[in-house]
Amino acid sequence: MLSLKFHWETILRRSTFGVLMSSYMLPWS
Repeated sequence: MLSLKFHWETILRRSTFGVLMSSYMLPWS
């Protein structure tokens, strides 16, 4: 149960970090 919760939190943080990184990487025309 704990491992599953930790995995879920990791996925959420990863997705959020990915969105932030992509938004920073993409050039603002």
